This record gives sequence, C-alpha cells and structure tokens, in this order.
Amino acid sequence: MNRFFVAFLGLVMGLRSCRAACMFTRILSTSVVFLVLVAGVALPAYSNVSYSLCSLSLVTPIQTVSADSDIQGLRLNLLYGENREVHGLDLGVVNVTTRTLTGVQVGGLNWDHGQMSGIQIGVDNVFQGTSKPGNATDAWGDEGDGVQLGALNIVTDARLNGIQVGIINVADAMSGLQVGIMNVATQLRGVQIGLLNFIPSSPCVFMPIINALF
Repeated sequence: MNRFFVAFLGLVMGLRSCRAACMFTRILSTSVVFLVLVAGVALPAYSNVSYSLCSLSLVTPIQTVSADSDIQGLRLNLLYGENREVHGLDLGVVNVTTRTLTGVQVGGLNWDHGQMSGIQIGVDNVFQGTSKPGNATDAWGDEGDGVQLGALNIVTDARLNGIQVGIINVADAMSGLQVGIMNVATQLRGVQIGLLNFIPSSPCVFMPIINALF
C-alpha cells in the first residue's frame, strides 16, 4: 500500500511539473514576442543607429535595430530578420544579410548577399553576389570564403572559396570541395564527391562518385 501511494504521489508531482514547464514555456514565448513588438514601436531612435551589438527580430521591420544597420555581435531572428551586415553569431528561422556576413549563421534559411566569410548551417543556405561577373571567364564580382552545411546549398552570381556539404550543392563558381548526393558547379577549381557530379565548363561534364577540374 505504501509503495502504491508513493508511486501515485510521484505521478501526480510529475504531471504538475510537466504542466508547470508548459506554462513557463508559454509565458516565456509570449513575453519575448511582446518585448519585440514593444521594441519595434517604442524604440524608433535606437533602431536608426548605424550599428548595434545585438538585435532581436520578430519579422522585419518589427525588430530592435533597423534593416539598414549593422550587427556586431549577436542577432536573434524569431521568424525573419534582415540587416545590412552581421559580424558575429546569427540565429533564427530566416536570416538575411544584404551586404556582408562575417561569422556563423544558423537557421532554417540563411541568405547572404554581397560578401561572406564564415559558416552557414541550415536547411537551405544561399550566398548571392550583388554584381555580375566581368568579361573574363573567371572574373566574379563577389567572392566568399567559408563553408555551407545544409540540405540545399546555393552560390549564385558569386564564387565560393571553401566547402559545400549537403544533399544538393549548386554553385555558379566554386574553388574547393563539394560533397553531396548531387553536385553542380558551372565553374570549378576543385573536387566533387557524390552520386551525381556535374561541371558544365569541363571536358568531362558528368561523372559519378568523383569529378574534378583544376
């Protein structure tokens, strides 16, 4: 009888703990959303600074720092965040920079324009140049140095010097290594390892398992 009572009491306490944890999570998430909404409305002067050490965003433009400002530290995007530059740690569901990323970016969709120097970790990672290549075959206006780790990795209108690791890797120009089920590099100086490997500018356009061009 005593053992049954102890077990029953433990079950009741466990249920109470679970309910308390759920309630705490709801209160915390509601508070964060409320703070972001208040910050977006009540801090117009602060949102216009040229740079900030941190930023909190619900959906741009509802964020503590305006999209035209730079972040040098930490950016947290609850749903969607956009800034000109991020130097540091970038976390969120959708992370967007319109000019430069220097650091580490972790999210569902990471989309960087212009210049990149760092690591993108997400479901989809995109590095997009803001200028078209010149007349020379290998002259790209924008270049990035770093690593893309995700299901889908894309480099468009730019060259990436580094590594792509994912299910599908696509690059207009790549110097380094692609590892995935399908790898595509219009221009490549490096190696592809995967089930399907394509280099349209190479004499050997397609090779299974491994392909390379230097």
